Amino acid sequence: MVFRMKTINGFETDEICKELEISASNLWVIVHRARTQLRKCMEDNWFNN
Repeated sequence: MVFRMKTINGFETDEICKELEISASNLWVIVHRARTQLRKCMEDNWFNN
């Protein structure tokens, strides 16, 4: 949800933090982990076949 709100929907960090009651540092950890997982998924399933 955090990744979608930040990356796809373009919400500001402050908006997301207020809505989900999380800290900004927690938001960025979640976004980083989601991007890492997405990259791995794409590499495993799209680019290395």
